[in-house]
Amino acid sequence: MMKRMLLVSAIAGTLAVGAGAAANPLWTHVYRTTIKGAAPAALNGSWVMTLTPTTFTVAKTGQRLAVGGTLSYSGNRVTFRDAAGPVACRGTQAVGTYSWSLVGNRLTLRPVKDSCSGRKAILTNGFTRVY
Repeated sequence: MMKRMLLVSAIAGTLAVGAGAAANPLWTHVYRTTIKGAAPAALNGSWVMTLTPTTFTVAKTGQRLAVGGTLSYSGNRVTFRDAAGPVACRGTQAVGTYSWSLVGNRLTLRPVKDSCSGRKAILTNGFTRVY
């Protein structure tokens, strides 16, 4: 009887964790991409994106934060809301929504609605999870 109660308790605990913050495979991870041959040339180089359950940052490797903000998730969609950084999109361009897929360590983001060309150029380049 005691073994059965422990098993039921363990299963219930696993289900509770699975239904919570650990349910989304996008966070908390660091992703990297490299852009070549872009216009403007400032987009060229290696970029690092960090995603948490509620925030994101994007920085060019070896440089300071380019943009940071908040995230919200709904199924296979993620919405970026730029809040800070020298290349953050402002006003009506501050928000962009993307569909996402993660196969192995490869993250692909496709724009659903985004009028910020800089964010779109970086996010649609394809990322590799490095952490």
